[in-house]
Amino acid sequence: MGDKIGNRRGCREPSVRCAAAAAIAAVLALVGAARADDYPSRSVHVIIPFGPGGVTDIVSRVLFDAMAKVLGQAIVIENRAGASGTIATEFVADAPPDRYTLLVDDPSGPLATGVSLYASRRIDQLTRLEPIAPFGTTGAVLVVAANFPAQTLADFVALAKQKPGELLYGSTGIGTPGHPNGALFDRIVCIDARHVPYRVGSQGVTDLISGRLSFWIIPLAAVLPYIQSGQLRALAAAGEHRLRELPNVPTVKESGCSNYDVSSMYALFAPRGTASDIVGVLKRATDQVLNDEDVASVSAKPASN
Repeated sequence: MGDKIGNRRGCREPSVRCAAAAAIAAVLALVGAARADDYPSRSVHVIIPFGPGGVTDIVSRVLFDAMAKVLGQAIVIENRAGASGTIATEFVADAPPDRYTLLVDDPSGPLATGVSLYASRRIDQLTRLEPIAPFGTTGAVLVVAANFPAQTLADFVALAKQKPGELLYGSTGIGTPGHPNGALFDRIVCIDARHVPYRVGSQGVTDLISGRLSFWIIPLAAVLPYIQSGQLRALAAAGEHRLRELPNVPTVKESGCSNYDVSSMYALFAPRGTASDIVGVLKRATDQVLNDEDVASVSAKPASN
């Protein structure tokens, strides 16, 4: 009898547990749905790892102005510059997944270079961030001052080889995209140029226009007005294709050098552990605003060849 009772209980317990598990799952599903339905219920905080006025800042503000209207809540942008973007990246990676703290980052920027440059990082950014959606790319160009003696990229390389260590190129800080962009270009064309980091990109552009800097390999959006006004001259597009805005400017490869693509990408991230339904809400909102021509046009796109 004992065995029969024991067997009978053994059969019933799993079914009770299964029923309880099913009930819990149903409740969690309802909670998740409700959480997504009322999200966001307050303003969303977005961290940008660079100073105001830069390309990442400009592109992000256009995107989030539009997203705020879609989501029905304000999106508050905070610029947290420092340590080549790593300070802001770590801040968000270390934040609780409360759905209201997000990060804009360039996967080729702090997320990539921080691993090599900052071995003492407290946390692994790559495993503590949840990708939500990419929202733009910006082509890059090699630019010089209008009165720089080289008129073509071939002339520029020849001049640089005649003056090893004398030409200066800029970036917005050690490890930011402009730094490895310039170092890689040096290696590809076998020149020896010196890196000059700036805390604020606009200061570097001012020095470039005045001739204190020799060149900068920089996202087009940061310098297009100066190229159009004649203060700067683009020698080459640093991507796979020519840029739509500068169809007469050849690529680095077309100019006789190796293939060289250092276009920037912008993407939205959340702390790891952010609920998948919330990630879905944010991704759909991002996709929706990117269908707006005014938003989409902010990112420079390659011209077809």
